[in-house]
Amino acid sequence: MKWSIPFFSIQRALGLCLCLLILFLPFSKAAIEIFASLAFVLAAAGLFAKQERPAALKDSRFRVVLVIVGAYVMWMLLSAVLSADPAHSFRVLVSKYLEDIGIFLVMAVFLADKGRRRTWFRVLLLSSLVLWLDCIWQFFTGHDLLRHYALEAGRLTGTLKMPNDLAAYACVLALVWLAVVLFGKGARRYWAILPALIGHLVLLATWTRGAWVGWFAGLLLLLALRGRKVLISALGFLAALLFLMPLTVQERLFSAFMASAPENDLRRALWSASVAMIRDSPWTGQGLGVFMARVQDFLPPGDHYISYAHNCYLQTAAEIGLAGLILFSVLLAWVLVQSLRLCLRQGRAPAPAEAGILSGVLAFCLHSATDTNLYSLSLAMLFWILLGYLLAATLDTEKEERNPG
Repeated sequence: MKWSIPFFSIQRALGLCLCLLILFLPFSKAAIEIFASLAFVLAAAGLFAKQERPAALKDSRFRVVLVIVGAYVMWMLLSAVLSADPAHSFRVLVSKYLEDIGIFLVMAVFLADKGRRRTWFRVLLLSSLVLWLDCIWQFFTGHDLLRHYALEAGRLTGTLKMPNDLAAYACVLALVWLAVVLFGKGARRYWAILPALIGHLVLLATWTRGAWVGWFAGLLLLLALRGRKVLISALGFLAALLFLMPLTVQERLFSAFMASAPENDLRRALWSASVAMIRDSPWTGQGLGVFMARVQDFLPPGDHYISYAHNCYLQTAAEIGLAGLILFSVLLAWVLVQSLRLCLRQGRAPAPAEAGILSGVLAFCLHSATDTNLYSLSLAMLFWILLGYLLAATLDTEKEERNPG
């Protein structure tokens, strides 16, 4: 007798893994690795167990994504071969980039179903609620409840240890909760007001300027999706709110746009070194994952910084070249444009999940231009998961349009 596992059991287990992955993402790096690995195994088992391939795999748009992803991975592989430290570059490729991209593809295929996306989205909101409560505890006691991290110079960190990392997460989830308020139906719009407010206060208490700027861009997109009148009214309210904010908040925000501000010295030095690294090897870069090992060679004499570039796009170009950055940008732009088209479809209001995640990903991407988001295990995983969700929503819509009723 041939032994086999029912396909529906594999699908349920995979769905559980993806839900647990997003639930524990802000709290445990070990959980991220465990549930991501299990998701890969279950996704592969599901492909072998089912005689008919999932509909998403047959979609022409998904095939376009596979072509772009394939080119991106091949270019990273080439960069690893030509790297200043090939062994390290290959380790980074396998342990980080292939894991992130793999989860992106698993999310896109598995969540190309409205019911699954609804369940997963509720778990995402639940996870953020736990983090908000942890941040409230840290604000009043000085230490967070779950990981016992202390405040960083008076700035909230939550379970993510660093204020900037918490800000990256909060600028996304605050917009997601706001989308539930703006686009939700019935009572859910009203019970989402308090979590949305707490999320924005958490973001403010991180004192992270880049996240504030990214949040504002995401907010503009979210309000534009809601309607022109709402956008104009909200802009007037925000202008008045900024005028009434404490002077310390205004100074902190405006310093992000002042190159001469002392707090920008580190970024200015690292960005100059990144540009020098790009000029030294413009197409294939210095090698995947070798930025911190090589940056000292491109800094002026007397400067000693062993750090990420604090600009994910400059670091990407420095490590895998301009061609690698272009391929990443094409993939990102393609998914975001398809998601925007989904939100702008005539005859229907955007779903809160799609509108909020799209706005949140935009905020995350802009914040990444001044920080290290894509080089943090939890934040990079969050980015690729959310990107996979947006692609899944697009593929599910195409399926419905081909098979109405």
